[in-house]
Amino acid sequence: MILVDRNTGVEADPVIVDRSTGRPLDDADFVFAAGPAASEAMRKRYEHIPTESAHSDG
Repeated sequence: MILVDRNTGVEADPVIVDRSTGRPLDDADFVFAAGPAASEAMRKRYEHIPTESAHSDG
């Protein structure tokens, strides 16, 4: 399967972007970090990665 434009048939080159900045997520500046449900071991493993939730209410 390939993704194409319905009207032209031209193959699309899809990218995933950060909604708040529009930056492509294949940028080397993006890394994974421990999330809210992470185990203590996972939090320890990724503690060097700073996190600030973009979806927090505060």
